[in-house]
Amino acid sequence: MIVRVLLVAALVALLVGCGSSHQAAPAPPVKPKPKPKPTPAQPPLGQLAPLVVTILDGDRRVRVPGARVTLWGRVGQTDRHGVTVIKGPRHRLEVRVVAKGYTTVTRRLNFQRRRQTIRIYQPDLQ
Repeated sequence: MIVRVLLVAALVALLVGCGSSHQAAPAPPVKPKPKPKPTPAQPPLGQLAPLVVTILDGDRRVRVPGARVTLWGRVGQTDRHGVTVIKGPRHRLEVRVVAKGYTTVTRRLNFQRRRQTIRIYQPDLQ
């Protein structure tokens, strides 16, 4: 009799344990991560940005100081490193370079990248 009671109790406990519903706990609501504010490293195309032009001697592969660079109606002069910075829009522009002892060069350059290099040549070395 005691065995029968224990067997029935074990069977009831087994059925109660198996009969319960196992529902997963509801997941917490997913919050979208806030997008970081973009840092304006470069102005968008069409706005004025500092455009860097480097003038290089095409024969000797050295930079040319004192060259006059005309870009978008603005004039700049290269420093002792052969670099000048002129503010202008970041798209295709005509650049004119005049330097003493070198041929005058006029080229259209794409300033989507802000840095451009122009090679100029000395007529005496040609």
